[in-house]
Amino acid sequence: MKKIITFILTLSLASHLFGATCEDEKIKETLLNFNANTPERLPDSTVLTKVRCKDGSLEFAYDMENIGGIELSKFSDKQIEVFKDMQKNLLKDVYCLSLSGLHDHTNSIILIYSLDEKKFMEFEFKKSDCK
Repeated sequence: MKKIITFILTLSLASHLFGATCEDEKIKETLLNFNANTPERLPDSTVLTKVRCKDGSLEFAYDMENIGGIELSKFSDKQIEVFKDMQKNLLKDVYCLSLSGLHDHTNSIILIYSLDEKKFMEFEFKKSDCK
């Protein structure tokens, strides 16, 4: 989380000082520095594999693993739906509260989660989602 906050502060400063876009050299440099630490294992059985800027949106790519003996790949359709809804609400709160510094500098944040090398879930959050 500290690396994400540092990344956000750097991005916010670069955006403020240089009118950053995805093509801005400071953003490219920030993304290169951030991606230098990938893949990065996060505490919740998730691995951050890549961060990129696309069309003014930041995309975070994650690989998910089984959580504490819970095999996500064996979830029923209903369990997957409930899990995704819970994750969406949690991640929306993180975006709206903890990542508010990005709202004015990006079109959106896109979080892409893969499980067993297949896209498992994807969420996109925009500033308008926080009202």
